[in-house]
Amino acid sequence: MLSTSEWAQRHFGTCDFGDKRRTERIVKVAQDLAAGCPALVVAPGAKAAVAQLIKAGAPVAGMDGTVPPAELAKAEGFAAVAAAGDSDWTRGLRQALAGREGRIVLLETEVISPERFYAERHICIDTTAAGGNTSLLAAEA
Repeated sequence: MLSTSEWAQRHFGTCDFGDKRRTERIVKVAQDLAAGCPALVVAPGAKAAVAQLIKAGAPVAGMDGTVPPAELAKAEGFAAVAAAGDSDWTRGLRQALAGREGRIVLLETEVISPERFYAERHICIDTTAAGGNTSLLAAEA
């Protein structure tokens, strides 16, 4: 069985979307989708690039253009941003995300980084009041 990064690279890494950065973005979206995350791709030519994924029923949408950092600072309802490369634009995105109130939003600029698209949650039950004896927590009064 292929990992999400292997699957994404195999299916989309050799595609020609007219620009190396656009191909990198599509590989990132494929990793998102393989991890079970819905994705919005904003890039020049994004609508055409994701058309087949949309037709296949994938939870993805495409918008042609780019996102100005100031708009990203105001946007809500997302947990991560994937952007290709290192440039003044990605530096602006990083600064906009760092200036946001509340929860930290990840900016991922690596092409192959599937582990960054999973959310890990833990549940901790404090057994201190029961003296560490968990059977006392389950007992009925």
